[in-house]
Amino acid sequence: MTLIADSAHAKPIYLVAAENYSEWLKAQAANVQLWLQTSGFTAKNGEVALLPASDGALDGVLIINSASNLYALAKLPLTLPAGSYVLSGEIAPPAVERLALGWCLGADRFTRYKKKVGEPAQLVLADVAARTRVEQLAAAVTGARALVNTPAEDLGPEQLSAF
Repeated sequence: MTLIADSAHAKPIYLVAAENYSEWLKAQAANVQLWLQTSGFTAKNGEVALLPASDGALDGVLIINSASNLYALAKLPLTLPAGSYVLSGEIAPPAVERLALGWCLGADRFTRYKKKVGEPAQLVLADVAARTRVEQLAAAVTGARALVNTPAEDLGPEQLSAF
């Protein structure tokens, strides 16, 4: 799965609503402000920016979206550099679980008939109970997706029992 408990080397994900972007930007280091301004970041809903550390390494990820949006993080697992990431800031536990579910669903790729491409990035969800709930929901949804995407000729009794 794409959820882990260890946040030792995780990079922060800053989930910022578009209307709060200006305030968030003012609180950032000068190099981050300059980077976002010169890279043409427009703070449109769904837009993502990789944030640099002062030494040029990856320091974090900024995404403009709402914590209430299930799919706010869905494109990140397969587009971010490999590694682990953790949500930064005050986000209510139900919203964290919803965002983690969206992360897991975004990491899902139907690979029964084609080669799997790369490993998705991992999201830290330290709460064991929450991680278990999210993983169970994600498994149910991805299992249903697999059934829908599998041709009928490959869904005989033996194949169905393997699902």
